Order: sequence, then C-alpha cells, then structure tokens
Amino acid sequence: MAVVAALVGGVATVASAGGLAQFQHGPLPALAGIAAVLAASQTTYDLIWKPSKIAPAVEDVTSGSARTTG
Repeated sequence: MAVVAALVGGVATVASAGGLAQFQHGPLPALAGIAAVLAASQTTYDLIWKPSKIAPAVEDVTSGSARTTG
C-alpha cells in the first residue's frame, strides 16, 4: 500500500512540477521524477519512521489482524 501511495505521489509531483504535457514528451523524464519520489519515500520510511517506533504503532492500528503479545 505504501508503494502505491508513493507512486501516486510521484505522479502528482511530476504533473504539478511540469504539467500533464510532461507525460507527452516521452516517459523518461516522468519516470525519473516518479522514481525519485518513490525512492525518497521508502528511504524516509526506513531511516526515520520505522526506527522511531511510530511506524510499527501505526501498522498495528491499521492492519486488519490484531497481533498478540506474550
């Protein structure tokens, strides 16, 4: 789900930065922008949110199945 959200964010970022016409001039510039947003979001998650204990708490609350401890 996070990857899909990052891809949507990447498309929105590319579209807002260069307009929708950017997608008509070949896929490489648009794909580079989308890949940059995807990489930045995953890196931020791995380096900041996951170690901060915030991400596991959010994942526990939002996951469909409850975890049991002990």
